[in-house]
Amino acid sequence: MHRSTAGFLGGVIAGFIKLLIDQLAIAINLSYSSVTDVISQILFIQGGIYFFISWIIYILFSGLMGFIISKIITKILVNFLYWGTIAGITIWALTSGIFALLGKVDPTWSMGLSTGLVNFFSDIVLGIVITYTISLSIPEETY
Repeated sequence: MHRSTAGFLGGVIAGFIKLLIDQLAIAINLSYSSVTDVISQILFIQGGIYFFISWIIYILFSGLMGFIISKIITKILVNFLYWGTIAGITIWALTSGIFALLGKVDPTWSMGLSTGLVNFFSDIVLGIVITYTISLSIPEETY
């Protein structure tokens, strides 16, 4: 499988896993914010109504993130855990910063410790799954 395809596929799988982690954390009262509510608030002005559409949008956006990461990481991935953790922390910082700049959604670090930690670690899982699938791919030749 080509690297960019693996990155997109890894992003789709990782996005789905992250959404499941978010929903599980909400179900056991560990977190009070979900990515789907954030997307609904940003795109549709209100949260919760467009739940299924928000899942699809987030999964496709995660695939795009995986594709971009596959273009940034051009060598063979020997340590996908390390690079996945770096990618996950970067994704968390970028998305939290963008949400804070938009002003429609509170950043996760201001929603309490448990919500912030769930979001932080689920983004690390997102990065690790993406880099793992990229590590299984064939490096693309540059001419």
